[in-house]
Amino acid sequence: MSVKQLLELDEEALFEGNRSFQATPERIEDRKRTADGTLRVDEIAVKHKFSISWTHLPAADELGGKGRGWLRALYLAGGEYTLRVYKEGLAPDYDDYTVRFAAGGYQESIVFRNAARWVYAVSIQLEEV
Repeated sequence: MSVKQLLELDEEALFEGNRSFQATPERIEDRKRTADGTLRVDEIAVKHKFSISWTHLPAADELGGKGRGWLRALYLAGGEYTLRVYKEGLAPDYDDYTVRFAAGGYQESIVFRNAARWVYAVSIQLEEV
């Protein structure tokens, strides 16, 4: 998705500055070859994987979006969350996904810090349940 989508995680707006977002559908299917060589494919479901990253995410909540501390706390707590992805257009149209953090789905590094402010590069991966 090339347009910056408005995102919410558990009804909290995610910080939009320097953010990238990618949604990738994953088909879950059962493939079998029959005795005559025909491929039989039974599609079970389509689930999504979401990758969200920030190059300069503040440590604290700022400018109407949640910061690094809040995201890290969610990752450490585990569990399922609701990811709301707003679509383009004038009407408030969106899709909700029940997600959890993928294994190893949180990475961070310090970009810079001073006495009053810490800024991080953060990347999270979420999988639809």
